[in-house]
Amino acid sequence: MATWAESTLDPSPPRGQIAKRANILETAARVFAREGFAGTTIDMIAAEAGVSRQTVYNQIGDKEKVFAAVVEDTTEKANAGLFATLATFPDDPKDLEAELTAFARRLATNCLCDRRSSALLKLVESEGQRYPELFQAWRER
Repeated sequence: MATWAESTLDPSPPRGQIAKRANILETAARVFAREGFAGTTIDMIAAEAGVSRQTVYNQIGDKEKVFAAVVEDTTEKANAGLFATLATFPDDPKDLEAELTAFARRLATNCLCDRRSSALLKLVESEGQRYPELFQAWRER
């Protein structure tokens, strides 16, 4: 059991806040993918996430910060999926050709065909030249 000092000094957000932020990020990713950066508003994200506009600002910030958070979240999830898939290749394959074929299928299914990552890549490609400062963080990851 945490002591009073530990519980009052814990900087991590409550679980409800984490879930709320995750919901906003998931929703924002869909809206950005569908509407593009220029066509997306905080009001659209808030309405689809079922939260108030102020909640989006409190949880993440303005549209640029929301987009940057979506890019970071999507990149982290894509990287986690990639590393998890890479870890499935056996250290000492008995049948190299069969193992490589199976691995390529897992890689394509788990990583290359991920809709959320594909949508983000499409957005970066289509709007990256209009908003280079927003997409710089993604390019550096």
